[in-house]
Amino acid sequence: MMSTQGYRYALYHSLLGDVAFRRTAGARRFVWNQAVAYQLSVKDAGQPVPRYAAMCAKLLEWKTEYPWLKEVHSQVLQQALKDLDRVWAKRFKDLAALKQGRIRPDEVAGEPGFRRRGQGDTFRYPQPKAEHLDTENGRVFLPKLGWFRYRDSRKPQGRLCQVTITLDGKDWFVSLTTERECLLPCAGEMVGIDRGVTDTVALSTGQRTPSAAFLKKSQHRLRRYQRSVSRKIEAQKKALGLDPKAPFPKGVRPKKSNRQRQAESKVARCHRTIAHQRQDWLHKLTTKIADDAAVVVLEDLSIKAMSASAKGSAETPGRNVRQKAGLNRSILDQGWGLLEQMLIYKTSRRGGEVIKVPAPYTSQRCSACGHVDKASRKKKQFVCTRCAHADDADINAAKNVLAAGLAVLACRPVATGNAGVEDTGQSARPVKRQPTNNDQHPPI
Repeated sequence: MMSTQGYRYALYHSLLGDVAFRRTAGARRFVWNQAVAYQLSVKDAGQPVPRYAAMCAKLLEWKTEYPWLKEVHSQVLQQALKDLDRVWAKRFKDLAALKQGRIRPDEVAGEPGFRRRGQGDTFRYPQPKAEHLDTENGRVFLPKLGWFRYRDSRKPQGRLCQVTITLDGKDWFVSLTTERECLLPCAGEMVGIDRGVTDTVALSTGQRTPSAAFLKKSQHRLRRYQRSVSRKIEAQKKALGLDPKAPFPKGVRPKKSNRQRQAESKVARCHRTIAHQRQDWLHKLTTKIADDAAVVVLEDLSIKAMSASAKGSAETPGRNVRQKAGLNRSILDQGWGLLEQMLIYKTSRRGGEVIKVPAPYTSQRCSACGHVDKASRKKKQFVCTRCAHADDADINAAKNVLAAGLAVLACRPVATGNAGVEDTGQSARPVKRQPTNNDQHPPI
């Protein structure tokens, strides 16, 4: 099985290198904005939106009109048009699904917008040559820019297939995407995982991993940096005769001072440190799980819906808004989505898989007798109201998740290898509407 893997390194560069990177990213952003403006004008005229092939022809015209675009590698500019074409393709696909009634109107992807400096400053080379990577000396060659050294923390393995340069805060990073044959032997164990806030994961084997809460630990320092930025913006508004508490009027965008840029850079570095700490911790956690288990069962959670704001509207204001905001912050601090992504590709490299099962009632069902009653769970403890089975609440939920995964495997057709079971329970009603307190146990 061919597997792709990315290796991210910090780039060492001089001031001239930083200028070259910013000029290349700026040229890519310029092509993006030119293409968006042209496509929207064609769309407003009632004609079909021109796609990638037509935009490549326009790119040749822009190179004639703006000769400085020729100083940038052609594939870097073409990749901007490809990314733009993917945005339109996603929107058209969602519109077709909306007509068929398969998605809601709020799930339709929007039209691509314009980008400004500092927003997604990145560029990539999709077809690098093998000799462009010198792993012995820890350096990479970027066409039309030259050789650059990177922090060689580990050796990339496999065939080099893409090089991406990204600006993160004030530092530049290079991501090397490689492809190689990778299939490790499975451990043969099957484990269910319950994701939480106090404990990031609880396994059906009885193991628990307490939350690291990197954002919470750095919240004091982050707020201090953010207040520094706010003070400088308020001073800027006062100098222009505006209300310091109101947002800037539309069309007013004053130039940032050097101190404001330095304060914003501190905020960006703090966020980057928190993100790197979370990623490193999740990598270690998921690698251990993937090494020990061949099949991992997770709840099919809608993290976006779970972390939605409770603010409501002016007509129907929400309740407990501050408490819900704190819960949302804690959920996002755990990195549940990143945890799931890491488990999917790490188990697949080892010949395993990740199974997702419906989430309703996993925390209310007794793992011993199957009885469902929300009164059985009392904070961190689970005591069944029927059989008096006692267990940790998260461990009990993880065992229910594992049982649901076993049911999916048992009902899976052997020929196709896809899960062909729909959890509708005793009747045709969805599982969330099933009776929760009767002698007939609801489906696993």
